[in-house]
Amino acid sequence: MRFFLLALTIVLLGGCAATAPRPASLPDIVVSADALARGIDGAVVVHVARDRADYDAGHVPGARFLPLSAVAAERGGVPNMLPPLADVRASFEALGVSDGSHVVLYGDLGGLAAARALYALDAIGHPGGAVLDGGLAAWQRAGQGVSMADPGAVRSGSITTTPDARVTATAGDVRALLDDTEAGRAALVDARPRDQYTGETPGGGVTRPGHIPGAVSLFWEEDLLPDGTLRPLEDLRERYASAGVTPGKTVVTYCRTGVQASHTYLVARLLGLQPRLYDGSFYDWSTQTDFPVRPGPQP
Repeated sequence: MRFFLLALTIVLLGGCAATAPRPASLPDIVVSADALARGIDGAVVVHVARDRADYDAGHVPGARFLPLSAVAAERGGVPNMLPPLADVRASFEALGVSDGSHVVLYGDLGGLAAARALYALDAIGHPGGAVLDGGLAAWQRAGQGVSMADPGAVRSGSITTTPDARVTATAGDVRALLDDTEAGRAALVDARPRDQYTGETPGGGVTRPGHIPGAVSLFWEEDLLPDGTLRPLEDLRERYASAGVTPGKTVVTYCRTGVQASHTYLVARLLGLQPRLYDGSFYDWSTQTDFPVRPGPQP
């Protein structure tokens, strides 16, 4: 029923150039392997990976390939930035995605590639993105087969939605939130491993180790069960609430270069929050010599 209602909403909104209101809690942004196997109206399944070999080795039958570089590319010397939105839109249209499509995403990097593509869809204002929980491994555990066949040429789609600037934060946006963060009115979430948060391990390209003052450490992999699926919703809600990431606050996720933070962005969306992603993330922040950096374990 949830999938039907989501599909109906998208159909009703299809063709409208205005950006749809951002949903609050939308469990439908995470799709189970069983649900996908049963069929989802208007579904376009997309395998997101760093290179084509990952797709060619086996994919969900009928899935289309999207290189990770289509949603994470170097810009201005900063790696893994979102490409120009017109290019992002064109990349999805080339896969047959249109305004009314329900785009089911999965891929490599333990789910990071799919989460990054979901964020990219949000950025272009497309409301129909969803992530396959547990990715291809979950699909296979559910007894479903994989294909190594190329689905062939597809008819280009048409995406007319208006980009949603609310989903992306700049360094200036984050700096303006520092007082609110320290006062508990906003939440900055650092998705990196703990040793990068403390500064013990800087991370590639980071010139000043540590974290943004006031940020809490929620390593993205700890949102997953050992099998790669998401932890139960209530567990995630408790984990985030215990770190002060709660409804009513401005929430910004970041990591080293914006890819790990995409997964935390996904979880925040799932929890009914209204997150933004600092796309340049700590790689960008650490190069701004007049921006504060805090090493150590304390926010």
